[in-house]
Amino acid sequence: MDKNAISPADHIKTLIEFYKDNVAYQRHHEEIRFKGSQLIIALAAALIATLKFTNGSATNYANATFVVLLGCLGVAQVLKHTERADRHASIARAYRKSISDLSSASFGKSVEDIHDIAAHDHKRKAGRVYRLRARWFWLSMHIAIIGIGLMIAILQCAGKL
Repeated sequence: MDKNAISPADHIKTLIEFYKDNVAYQRHHEEIRFKGSQLIIALAAALIATLKFTNGSATNYANATFVVLLGCLGVAQVLKHTERADRHASIARAYRKSISDLSSASFGKSVEDIHDIAAHDHKRKAGRVYRLRARWFWLSMHIAIIGIGLMIAILQCAGKL
């Protein structure tokens, strides 16, 4: 054996560190998506709350515009941070697959087999809910904000505010 070659165990340790990094980056983007959405929803709520004090004035058009823009910003940030989280999840899965291949060849245990069995059990227990994607809930919140902004503008046009 080459004295400069690393052992399979050391190779696995290295891959595990890269795996952990990508899982951390994935979580980071999920947290940014959450915090960004939280801020956007709070700002939209504050703008909507000002309708109580504007008494149907033309200011409502500005509020409606800003609410719609906040909703659009929310949709964009959800899409981008979801894409980045998905990227790091894909990379982490590739590292996990490599770890599994090495561990299976060297130690007779496959990390992927353990994962696949647990994932299959979860899918079976979750039932129909399993097919729902959380990203659609995130997007729906921001699309609803856009709808609220548009409704404010429509109600203002109709003289109902």
